[in-house]
Amino acid sequence: IDMNELDSLVFRKAFISILLITVSILIVVIVFWFTWRNLIEEKRLSGLKSDFINNMTHELKTPLSTITVAGRTLEKAQINSDPVKVLETAKMISKQSVNLNQLINTILEVSLLERTEFELDKQKVNVDELMHQIVGSFLTSCDGCAEINEEYKANGISVSVDIVYFTTMINNLLGNAVKYCDKDPVILVSTMADNNDFQISITDNGVGIPHDHIDHIFEKFYRVPHGNIHKTKGLGLGLYYVKRIATAHGGDVSVSSRPDLGSIFRIKLPL
Repeated sequence: IDMNELDSLVFRKAFISILLITVSILIVVIVFWFTWRNLIEEKRLSGLKSDFINNMTHELKTPLSTITVAGRTLEKAQINSDPVKVLETAKMISKQSVNLNQLINTILEVSLLERTEFELDKQKVNVDELMHQIVGSFLTSCDGCAEINEEYKANGISVSVDIVYFTTMINNLLGNAVKYCDKDPVILVSTMADNNDFQISITDNGVGIPHDHIDHIFEKFYRVPHGNIHKTKGLGLGLYYVKRIATAHGGDVSVSSRPDLGSIFRIKLPL
């Protein structure tokens, strides 16, 4: 028996075994890490969906309950004999019916966006003029709920957009600027263009978005917690909708924000 190479032979065999064991441990650790990460993500998504269902139930119950109560009120003889009370109740029913319709439309529109056959009906429009019309309509619909300043610097450039979806996208951002403001809302709507992109900026003086939530606000169902989640109405779909529409136009949306100072949402569209 030749013992001269025994040490090197034993080392080689031990090295191979140690290497295989190390690789096996690394594989197990990597698989465990991916499994754990997926489990955490699924748990987070499950929590978001549960919050969405609970919040949607709350949001739907509010207008339905109001309409039910108003309907029963109209059945009372003393109310029917008072035209002023009848008119007030009818207006209440009308307002809550609009709110209910908006909630349902939001859910249906997001569902439509996720279908593969979804397509935009683009038209060349002067976006500065369209933005001015959208802002005017928004102020009318919310009965002057905010001070909105306009600065259009695109010099009449035309961009291909789907007017219906583009309008809804901007209305969502304006609505959020009013909704998430704990003082008198002041909003700046501005546009500008360079050689490649058309940019729309919507700046508000609202509550702002904490840094650790910035990366998640465009996710479906995600809502930044501000105390009681039912205090501010919404389904966590508005900014997800904005992101999908901007992407469908070949553009993107981004946000910068400071808590208690406000946010700036920027939409970039290709020229």
